[in-house]
Amino acid sequence: MYLGGMERLIAIIAAGAGCLGVLILIMGIIWFPATRRQTRERTYVDRHPLRPCGEVARDPRWGQLSAVEGLTAPGPAGQLTAPLSGRPAVWYRVKVTRVMYRTSQTTDRTWVEPVWETDAGAPFALADASGQVAVSASLVDANSTYIRFRSEEILETSVDERNKNREPLGQHLSGLIAAGLVDPERVRFVGDLHRVTVEESIIPPGKHLFVLAVPEPWHGYPVLSPATGAYTAISTHTREVVVGRHPRPGTRGDAPAGCGVALLVGGLVLTLVSVLVAFLAIRH
Repeated sequence: MYLGGMERLIAIIAAGAGCLGVLILIMGIIWFPATRRQTRERTYVDRHPLRPCGEVARDPRWGQLSAVEGLTAPGPAGQLTAPLSGRPAVWYRVKVTRVMYRTSQTTDRTWVEPVWETDAGAPFALADASGQVAVSASLVDANSTYIRFRSEEILETSVDERNKNREPLGQHLSGLIAAGLVDPERVRFVGDLHRVTVEESIIPPGKHLFVLAVPEPWHGYPVLSPATGAYTAISTHTREVVVGRHPRPGTRGDAPAGCGVALLVGGLVLTLVSVLVAFLAIRH
């Protein structure tokens, strides 16, 4: 009886260890692709040393990726004032969208329809001690942009007004209608219209940015722009943080790149050993 009890105990412990091994293996399967991609992208960015902003403006090396770091500054359009918030900006965008909602017996559907949009200030500039270089605002929305850090905010939301049915129209939407910029019929609450949003986003002056992009000619001078078929980077962090040499502010740093592999191997080994021990305990 004692031996049978010990065998059951071993089998129970092995089963628990096996479950833990499967959990670790699942974590490794999830983590491995992310860490592998992060390592690949950081290595790619690290291949491009920083260049002074003024140097890129004077010697753009057309078609080649250039990495710069500095503070945002006004471009050819000069210092701007965001029209809704009144905040200083080197670039801003205002957009009005309709949020539509339809419900049925089988499904609920939500979608967004643009109503009106405008922006100003492109290209803005990035400046350091050597001078400044122009930067395309399209980098912010580029699909190829380097993976962004959590809590990182390239654009700052200066206005986020939400207008709902059976409520008075907000100050900003009323102002845009009065100015003739927004058709009142497009924002009348009929049919599937659920909400109308007015959003203003800005890039303020003096904001630190790291940019990896390709100089493209624009009115006779280079503008750092999204690269076709390659990674481009834009980050509020320094280059040393982007490539992983320094931890993000307020953190101890990211997990080592090999964690995904370690989890995969450790989970697999623990699972196999647990299954083997449980099998031998039951057979015995």
